[in-house]
Amino acid sequence: ADSPKGLLQNITRPLGRMPELPDWTYGTILGIQGGAERVKQLVKDAQSYNNPVSAIWIQDWVGRRRTFVGDQLRWYWQADEQRYPNFKQFCKDMNARGISVLGYINPMLTNDGPLYQEAEEKGYLVQNHSQETYVIQMTGFKVGLIDLTNPAACVWIKNVIKNNMIAYGLEGWMADFGEALPWDAVLHSGVSAELYHNQYPVNWARINREAIQEAKKEGKIAFFSRSAFQGSSKYVTLYWAGDQMTSWQKNDGLRSIVPALTSSGISGMAINHADVGGFAGFWKIGGLFQMRRTKKLLQRHIELGAFTPVYRTHKGIIPQRNAQVYSDKTLSAFYAKFSQIRKKLVPYLKAQNLEATEKGYPMIRHLYLHYPQDIHCQKASYQFLLGKDILV
Repeated sequence: ADSPKGLLQNITRPLGRMPELPDWTYGTILGIQGGAERVKQLVKDAQSYNNPVSAIWIQDWVGRRRTFVGDQLRWYWQADEQRYPNFKQFCKDMNARGISVLGYINPMLTNDGPLYQEAEEKGYLVQNHSQETYVIQMTGFKVGLIDLTNPAACVWIKNVIKNNMIAYGLEGWMADFGEALPWDAVLHSGVSAELYHNQYPVNWARINREAIQEAKKEGKIAFFSRSAFQGSSKYVTLYWAGDQMTSWQKNDGLRSIVPALTSSGISGMAINHADVGGFAGFWKIGGLFQMRRTKKLLQRHIELGAFTPVYRTHKGIIPQRNAQVYSDKTLSAFYAKFSQIRKKLVPYLKAQNLEATEKGYPMIRHLYLHYPQDIHCQKASYQFLLGKDILV
């Protein structure tokens, strides 16, 4: 090709281009938890500041657990009716207020309860060389990993998504993980787990997309993925840039986001975003060893996130130690201000999404894509173009 944009068109044509997104993805996506009543109150509070909330992301729709690393979820893919009584009605009520409800899923199951037992009995979980379920130790709990080389297992987990998530009213979710296949595992197909490792996230994305298509919800539901490989973009509806630290760090904090988004865009991942506020942090006894989200850090995340394809907050893994977008009046007003700016950008964002779909151009663009001969643009690490007309 005779330009970087031409190269992107050529490489995304065979590898796959991403779809147009549902309307809720362009607005304010409020990441909150705590059960039905807590969530309703936080939405009401945000709206009192004239914040145009378009969606809520409630990871704890499945319940949560406390582990030594912080606040984590129960990896068991059905609604926690104690935290969200009559979850289907909860989603319906939110939808009636113009707010989409988003959830969370990954291709693993905690080793308790009927879903895990059913998957294990039917041979749907990855095995070890003793022909037993390969139990993977996570942070404070154990899980089994769904064997995506088994066609029956793929159908089974798709039905879980359709029956336990889409049928209940979820209009999106984080399709987390995909990178956790152990290289020494034994797979149903007989293929080497080491060789299949990179293909796993592609098939995990395919299953999520097919569930949406089979439910006849294409264009209305979107999921966001962390792991990917060559060919993922023909299935993934949008990406997010993994779990940044709640810090200013260059390698994995706030400063890592712009290089992550621009480089992934050049690689063909046209629609990408990051957790507003970051995710990972820690707090030891006495606060002597800590990494938590400060108010100033959150404000900078809010400013950056408003000019990215998807504007979604995250409470973080130690929410009680982190500044939140609802922590005080100043933060609530600051968040609402940039949410209003974001709202004005919606027509422009939709136009950039269409270019991503039709040509493979990233919504977040390194300056090099438009100014390849300019040495200053080649070296710009912390500037980017949103589309071609807005310099951030």
